[in-house]
Amino acid sequence: MRITIADIEQKARKSSEARAELKELVSQIEEETRALRRLYQKKLLRLIEAAANAENALLQEVEGAPELFEKPLSVVLHGIKCGYQKGRGELVFEDANKVIALIQKHLPEQMDMLVKVSMTPVKTALAQLPVADLKRIGVQVVETGDIAFIKPMDGEVDKLVTALMENFKEEV
Repeated sequence: MRITIADIEQKARKSSEARAELKELVSQIEEETRALRRLYQKKLLRLIEAAANAENALLQEVEGAPELFEKPLSVVLHGIKCGYQKGRGELVFEDANKVIALIQKHLPEQMDMLVKVSMTPVKTALAQLPVADLKRIGVQVVETGDIAFIKPMDGEVDKLVTALMENFKEEV
């Protein structure tokens, strides 16, 4: 049997109809999704604000009682981990070129690891050096000390809630 242009036209019409039906359903789903968002938006924003306020109040309490978190540094209460954790130190230097020159002078054998080809100090590699070497190459270590934190111990839904709360905090 030989294929004709009429056969191809018929298949093209069916394909077009199927795509149009699919497009209509996708449009309907998107409209219903927008309607649901509008329906729950006020409640969602109210709950996000309440959760953010409760989280801030808890953090203030934790910050106000560091003596409660000496050993252990943190506890899990009602699914929320709170207490203290080691803050991340930060490597600070005023002049990257000066640090590079001092690395070349004092640590030439580690040049490939400590300096990017773009001639920028590699902070992650520098962080591995002893403080004495850092001082020799003009890098200061700024300690942050212990910092208060709270962290929900829930699963996937909590990640969405956390993201929503972060967005809310940024908007306020």
